[in-house]
Amino acid sequence: MKVSSSYSSTTSIYTASTSTDSDGGSTHQTQSSDTTIGVYSGSLGSESDDGTVAVLGGEATAAGEDTTAIGTIQGKVSDVGTAVIAEGSATFSASSETSGGEPAYASASTYGEASAADTLVTVTSTTSESLQTPDESKWTETSTTNLMAVDLNLSDTSDSPEAVNEPSGSSSDQQSDSPNEDASAPSEDFTYNGLDGNLAIIEIDATAYGDDSLVFVDASALTIEDGLSAVNGYAWFGVG
Repeated sequence: MKVSSSYSSTTSIYTASTSTDSDGGSTHQTQSSDTTIGVYSGSLGSESDDGTVAVLGGEATAAGEDTTAIGTIQGKVSDVGTAVIAEGSATFSASSETSGGEPAYASASTYGEASAADTLVTVTSTTSESLQTPDESKWTETSTTNLMAVDLNLSDTSDSPEAVNEPSGSSSDQQSDSPNEDASAPSEDFTYNGLDGNLAIIEIDATAYGDDSLVFVDASALTIEDGLSAVNGYAWFGVG
């Protein structure tokens, strides 16, 4: 039995802007957020033996006097015998602060995809906030993508390979050690308030459990004094 492919997407957007004038000058503040949910259904029950590969990635760029760009990617794919399950998330954030009326700039984006999966669900949310006064300018933006993919093996469950057990202490325990929870990593408050200098950090944690497993990561981080912070990267993780 096969079910033909289908895809649906839902997007919600919110934007608010306020401006005030005083003797000291004008103040302009904006807030925005958008969320996109994508659901893909492939050919359930297909006998394809191409394996399942998921990819998560993103980028963050901040330009200004004091800047931060931070990215974290976590992903895991497991062959449990009757199905291959891939899940993970990517979060990238950028923040900028300037003084003396100079403009600030921050941009962040994330994405998630999977191949040879019967069902794929992705949720991407982006929030942005900026503040402009005669004395200073601030801008922060954060994007997060969550991914879940399932590829069923319904051809013959009686002959399905045994699930590959994850090594002790490397499943939920490893995933709970999120880079966002690392005491050495800047908190969300740090990325917006009290910036000092130019900082770029990217952390990736990806694992694959099963036959013919694959993990491939690529990342870069760049800072320019009093000018720029930028990070980008992605992680591929799959089993055959």
